[in-house]
Formats: sequence, structure tokens, C-alpha cells
Amino acid sequence: MTQFLRGLKDFLPKSHLDLTDATKRHVEESASQLENGHNVIQQVYNKFNDLFHVILRYDFIAATRMDLDSYPEDMHRFTWLFFLLIKDELLPKERWTVSVGLVYAMCCVNFAATQVDKTFRRGFSDIRNRLSKNDNQPGLYSVPAMLVSSDMEAGDWLVYHDTIKQLMCRNLGVSWQDYLLVERTTFLKCVEAFFGSGRLNLGEHEPISGFLWPRFPQAFNRHRNECFLVSNIKKMEYEYELLLHQQGIDFDGRSLYVRNKGLGTSLSIAGFVQWGGNYEETPRKIRQRMPRTPEGVKSPAARSLLPVLQKASVYNQQMPSTPLTARTLSSRSQNKRSGLVDELEETQNRLTRLCEADTIEPTPTMQAFFAACLKGNPYRSMMGRVHDVLNWFTNKAKSKMDIWNMAIKLHWRIFENMLIAEQTRLKKKDMSHLLHQEAYHRSVMTCAVELLRFAFRIESMTFQEFLYAFKVRPFEFGLVIEMIVRREQSRLPWPCVRRMKEIEERILESEVWREEDPLYTLLRTDSEIAQQGGMTAQAQVLLDMSERTSGFCYEVAVSMASEDPGQEGNSMMIKPKTRIEPLNLFFRKLYRMVHTRLLALSKTLMLPETVIRQGWDVLIWTLDNELKLRMLQRRHTDLVMMCVVFGVSKLNGLNVPFNKIVSAYRQQPQYMGEIFRNVYISEGAPHTDIVQYYNKIFLPNVKDVLYAAKSNVSDR
Repeated sequence: MTQFLRGLKDFLPKSHLDLTDATKRHVEESASQLENGHNVIQQVYNKFNDLFHVILRYDFIAATRMDLDSYPEDMHRFTWLFFLLIKDELLPKERWTVSVGLVYAMCCVNFAATQVDKTFRRGFSDIRNRLSKNDNQPGLYSVPAMLVSSDMEAGDWLVYHDTIKQLMCRNLGVSWQDYLLVERTTFLKCVEAFFGSGRLNLGEHEPISGFLWPRFPQAFNRHRNECFLVSNIKKMEYEYELLLHQQGIDFDGRSLYVRNKGLGTSLSIAGFVQWGGNYEETPRKIRQRMPRTPEGVKSPAARSLLPVLQKASVYNQQMPSTPLTARTLSSRSQNKRSGLVDELEETQNRLTRLCEADTIEPTPTMQAFFAACLKGNPYRSMMGRVHDVLNWFTNKAKSKMDIWNMAIKLHWRIFENMLIAEQTRLKKKDMSHLLHQEAYHRSVMTCAVELLRFAFRIESMTFQEFLYAFKVRPFEFGLVIEMIVRREQSRLPWPCVRRMKEIEERILESEVWREEDPLYTLLRTDSEIAQQGGMTAQAQVLLDMSERTSGFCYEVAVSMASEDPGQEGNSMMIKPKTRIEPLNLFFRKLYRMVHTRLLALSKTLMLPETVIRQGWDVLIWTLDNELKLRMLQRRHTDLVMMCVVFGVSKLNGLNVPFNKIVSAYRQQPQYMGEIFRNVYISEGAPHTDIVQYYNKIFLPNVKDVLYAAKSNVSDR
């Protein structure tokens, strides 16, 4: 239906049908609303699916009981239907965002885990390891130390559920406090309303109490002929079908699990659990793949790492969780068609319609924001920058002026949406902190211009050229990207959002590590604050990830400088907190990206888990001390990562030479040969390769840390 409406709304402007503008606008709004709702439910289902297979031992069921062959599928379907009925029947007025959906999906998985027999739940250590390895920020926090009893390892949910649920929250990036509030109030009422109404056959046995909600042993019995699971599923499907017609629900959530044809069969479950097969594969494909699985893996830790690295299911995710995923999605989607309309043409059409009613002048809403500024109306200065950009395009690419005018219109629309969102969040009318910030305005213009250049495939100009021409520094632009992606992903075409994530990845890996970028200035100030008794931004990030449970739910600190009210004139005073906050955001993203790449490289090289831990410790230390070491300046983060892998492997007696590391690195989507072939050494010296860089720069600075990391991991 989504693809049909996309094609229809693109067909209407080209057709000769006598339709009013209101009708066309209504079709476009309906299609956008349907698409946004589909994206939300798709992301929730992906996380729900992964979490479901982490908690419950369906590989054990399929391997030991042939009469329970479809029990995993039945339980999976029941839990997902329960979530859909909560969403559309019991809580239809809830504002269902991805974060809200994840909280309720987690509640449903926990409910299902308490209903099945404990032999079908994984042990505490198994779940903890799986959740920690699949976490959004794995390795950056310590799992709470506990004495693991035999009951916990046997799957006794009543013993370990709080600790596991905290890990689940961290894995999904939701707040632990928010989850507890929903579970003990709203979700508990949903359970009581659903199971206390007599609408399902719960059996003749009395429910078992002792948990947050009752357990219904006969309704979820392990033997299919002794329970009512299948009949209850049919009842729920019938009720959901009626709900679809009565309430006019846009998207049928049942269609998500219908495509998982292999779910519940012994072969597909075994293929997923042991070898990391994705949900898109049919049993036949898995059967063809299984004989070619890596039999030569000697380390159990390395074998256990295999499914973790493929379990993200990048084929199904609508929003990339890391820059690496963004670039992977881009490489996989080249030369593919989207629905009835080509993806490129669809992107151009959506951007054109988005700006067709606007002008290069600010909208009335923007004019109202200008008038509310207490520091003076910024209209003249902002229009001056707009005309400078148009003059630059007139001299550079006059034949494309219609596209560049559209970029200016798009930039006003993005700016206006950002101001409205900030006004709602701060609950004040004065937006001077954004409107009078030149770097922010230039960054938004650069973003709009790059989106139009990308959509209309103007190859004669590059993104780096825009940064230089508009006087935008990569570090500042990276902060604005985060705001735009968060606020505009529902309005912009998906290829444009993906393009922004790719640029963000490029900024993190290489663009910011230049002398002229303000990153080193911020690092220097951050170091001075730490010497005065404070905490560095890198240390604060690690502390936040170990103590907070809200994942990456943070707001972007845009203002890197603020005017001191005690100063006269236009002098600017940099406040410590405004310096630290952008660094916090930057290092969160950087750690996340390098950890994803390190795991992917280690998986290809089949490195043991102890070596991976050592490498991660060394890599974190290197990034944390970049201001003093300058090992990344004018270089690439992947260069240091490959040197770390070589160093820790050699220290542990593993035969992993650089040519083997480079061969494994070629499989990553961001691979570029110049990263390790054309390496900067020093001013005036010729560029060399990764081996010379390792011997002359990396090893002298990191040698002691390599030995220390090995001893630390051995002591754990």
C-alpha cells in the first residue's frame, strides 16, 4: 500500500485528471503518514524479533522436541499480536514513536518469557553475554556483578529478571525508569484488561501468582495438545482483523512476521542461532550455507562472536544505528528500484514538491522568529549570507540556478522546523541562540545544498567544496547533521537521510582530524578543565554509558559559544559546559563507530575474545589521548584500528600480518586503499604506508599500553 500511494502521488501531478490541489495534497499527506507509521512499526518489529530470540531458547526446542516444531512460531506470533492489540485497541490514543513502541515491545517479550517453562529460557550468563554484545554501546559499561546461582543458569526468570531487563533497556536504548513506570502501571492494566475479560481460553487451572502479573500455565503449556495457544492465536487474529476494519488502521502489523517463512522451523532457527543467518533467508538458502560455515574456528569466544555481528539485520532497519550501517545500506541499495517509481526520480519529486510553494525569502513564520529576537533582528545578516551563496553559484554553476534556488528554499524550511522544535522544547519565543549563530546558519545551508546536489546527481561539485566555499568546519557541521536527521527524517526522502549519515561517518573518520578544525581547540580546553579538577569529555562519555540507562537519548548541544551577560560589547566568553557538551556528542558517535568496525574486522580475522578486549582498551586509550599523541591528525581512524589489531595480535602470539588485516578490511564498505597506502608521517616528509607508520609513530607511543592492556584483560 505504501508503494502504491508513493506511485500515485507522483503520478497525479503528471496526469491530466481534473483533480483539485486539495485532493492531491490529501493523497500526499496520507502517503507520508502511512510511510512514517510503517517505518516506526518496522523498527520496533526488528528490535522485538532480535530480543525475542535472545531471551528464549528456541534452538533448544527445535532440536529436542519434534512435536514442538511450530511452538516457537506460535509463541512469537502470540506475543507480537498481543503487542499489536495493545497498540491499536487498548492504547489507541498513545503517541506511538519508536522509543514508546520499544518499551511496550520489551514488556510483551518479558511477559512471554514469564509464561513459558523455564527450560525454554536461556540462562542468566547466556542472556547477559548476548545482550552485552548486541548493545548499542557494547563494552562501554560494566554489567552489575552478581552471584550466578544454578537456578539463574537454569532459566529461573523470577531470580534474574531485574538485571536482565536493565540490560535489555540498555540494548534498546530506552530509559530504565521509563520502562518501570510503563510496566508497573499502563502495561499491567493492559494485561489485566486483556486476560481478565474472558476473551481468551486460559484453561481450568488457577493462574499462578508471585510475579508482577499472573502466570497461565495451561494457556502456554509446552505440549501443544495440552494448551490453548493455537486457538487463542486464532481468536486474537480474528479480533485484530475486526479492529482493522472498524478503526481503519493504516498498516497491518501482522504482515511483518508473515514474511519470516523460516521462523519456527528447526533448520532456520539453528541457522540463525549458530551462524548468524538473517531473517530474510529461506530454509533452502540456510541449508545451502550451513556446510560452508567456518569449521576452523578454534576459540569458543570467536565462534560465539559470529552471530552477534550479523544479528543487526541491516536489511530490515529503516534508520541506521551506526554510520557503518548507513554506508552498508547505501552499497546494497545501488541500482535498485523502489516501488513503482525509481528511487532517484522519487527523491527528486519529493524534494521538488517540498519546496515548490516556497520562495528564497524567509516565510512569515521565520519573520515572526526574527521579530522575537531580543538581540536584534537577524534578517539582514542571514539574507546577506544567502545572497553570498547564490552569487558563488552564479559564478560556479549558473546553469543549475533553479536547483540552487530550491536549495535555499529547502534551507529556510529546515531552519523553520528546527526553530519550531526548539521553541517547543525550551518553551520560550526568543531563539537568538540559533538565529545569531553564523556557523549554524551556514551549516544548514550547506546541508540543503548537498541534499540537492546529491538528489540531482551534480557530479561537477563535491561536498568538501561546499564546506570550503561556505566557511563551514566539519566538526560544526557534524553537530547540525544530528539535529537535522532527528527532526527531518519523517519529511525528507530516505536516500537523503542516508546521505546525511554517510557524511557524518566521513566526518568522524577523517574530516575532523585536521589542524584547522576546532576539535583540537575544544580538546585543549577540555584538558584544561580536567586539570582544574573536572572530568574530560571522553571520561564523561564512558561514565554516562555505565551509569545511565537512557541510551543515546540526548539533545544536541548546538551553541558552542554563548555571550557572557557580564561582558560589554561583542566579546565572547566560552563556558566550560558548552565546550564539553559537543565533545560528549562527538565521542559517543566516534566510540560507537570504531567499536562496530573493530568487531567486524575481528570477526573476519576470527580473533579470540580476549584479544578483542585488549584491542578495544588500546583503541579507547589512543582516542582519549589524541591531543597529546596526535596519531590521528591528518589520518584516518581505520588506520589506527588496523595498527591496534596488529599490535595486540602480535603480543598474544597470533600470526596476523598486515596483509591479512588489509584483506579482511577490504570487506568493510568504507574501504579505501589510500587509508593504508598514503599515510601522513610528518611535515615535509613523503607519505608512506601503514607499516612505516606503525614502526615510526604508533608503536613508540603505544608500546607500554599494549602490555598494560594484556595484563588487565588477564586479570579479569
